[in-house]
Amino acid sequence: MRIDNSFLQFSAQIEQYNAQIEKLKNESTVKQKTYEKEPEKSFESVLVEVQKDSGVLFSKHAIKRLNEREIELSTEDIDKLNSAVETADRKGIRDSLILMGGKAFIVNVPSNIVVTILDSNEINEQKVFTNLDGAVII
Repeated sequence: MRIDNSFLQFSAQIEQYNAQIEKLKNESTVKQKTYEKEPEKSFESVLVEVQKDSGVLFSKHAIKRLNEREIELSTEDIDKLNSAVETADRKGIRDSLILMGGKAFIVNVPSNIVVTILDSNEINEQKVFTNLDGAVII
């Protein structure tokens, strides 16, 4: 029986192959560690920034109230409302009452969302607003 030692010629190639595999394993471990870092900004903070850049948004409830009460807002009104929300944000207000020309807007400032809208008749009937930490009068 003849013993073939031809495998010896491949041993150097096998060692190189194993070294490459080990190197790739180490690189993938390094890459995994870099992916495990905490992001600089959370998704929520990025979303809030985008919403603020696009101006105030109206909740479904607020849109329903706009339609029911036949309240129309001009682009000038929206600009004033955006300015009032920015003012409330600078003052650290989270939930704000914004009074503007016979209309009242309840706004969640951090999310930049108008929660509901009241017309002048409802403002006179309501007279008390709760769960707010600030008001802006335009």
